[in-house]
Amino acid sequence: MRGKSPLDNLCWLPDAYMQLCVPQLEPSRSDLRPKLQFVGTFLGSNDTSPLPEWFRSFVVDGKTYGPLLMVTSGTIPGMDVSELIIPTSEACRDLPVRLVVCAVHASKPENYVLPDNVRWAEWISFDELFKYTDIAITNGGYGGIDQAFANGIPMVLAGCVYEGHILYSLPQRSLTLLPLLCRLTEDKAETTARAEMTGAAINLRTHTPTTEQVREAIKKMVGESKYKQRALVLKQAYAECDAVGSIVKEIHKQAESFYGNGRTGVIANGHA
Repeated sequence: MRGKSPLDNLCWLPDAYMQLCVPQLEPSRSDLRPKLQFVGTFLGSNDTSPLPEWFRSFVVDGKTYGPLLMVTSGTIPGMDVSELIIPTSEACRDLPVRLVVCAVHASKPENYVLPDNVRWAEWISFDELFKYTDIAITNGGYGGIDQAFANGIPMVLAGCVYEGHILYSLPQRSLTLLPLLCRLTEDKAETTARAEMTGAAINLRTHTPTTEQVREAIKKMVGESKYKQRALVLKQAYAECDAVGSIVKEIHKQAESFYGNGRTGVIANGHA
C-alpha cells in the first residue's frame, strides 16, 4: 500500500481540516475524510490604502462605457507584466469594455501607451473593486478565485500548466530565478482546472496567453450569459458559509474535547 505524502498528511493528520472554498470548487470524490469541512472564504479587509483618483469616474460611474474588467497576474509572478497584463490591455484596446489593471507593485512600462479604456494601478483592494467588476482576468491565484466567485464574478484564467514548456522557454523568456521557482511550485494548474469545472470560468491553459486568446475569451464571456449565471450560483454557495464563525466554532469544539478528557489546561472565556 502506498504511503501518504507530506501534503496528504496535512489533510489526514489534523483533528479538523477547514478548507477555504465551497464544495463546488472541488471534484466529487468518495474518499473525503469526515473531518474535512468546506467553510467558504474570508471577505472584508482592513485595507485602508487610498483608491486611485480615477476610481469613481471610471469604475463607479462609468457603466455606460461598457462592462468593467479587471486583470491581475499575482504577486511574484506578476512582476513580468508582459505575460498577462499587457496582452489583456491590448485585447481590450478595441473592445467596448473598461479594464482596470491591478499590477501589484509593478509599474507600467515607460514605453507602453495605455489604451483610453484602461486604467493602471499598482494596488486596489479587491473588496472595493469587486463590487463593480463584471469579469475578472487572473493568473489563477486561489484567493482571487475564491473572492471573485464569492462576489458572483465569472473569470478568465491564465495560470501555469505543467507540460514542461516553462523550462523549455526559459532561455527565451529570460526569467529571474525566483519567479521561475514560484511557477514550478505553484498550484495554478490545479486551481484553474477547478474553476473551469464550475462552469463560471474560461481556462486559457497557459500563463502567457496571446492578445487574441484573451480577446476571444472576453468576447465569449461577455456574449454568453451562462458564465455569469454559474458565478451567481457560486455566490449563493459562498453566502451560505461563515468561514470565521465555522473556524472559531471548531476551535472551541476541539479545545473542549481536548481539555475535557482530563488533560492539563484551563479554558477561560472561550480561550484555551
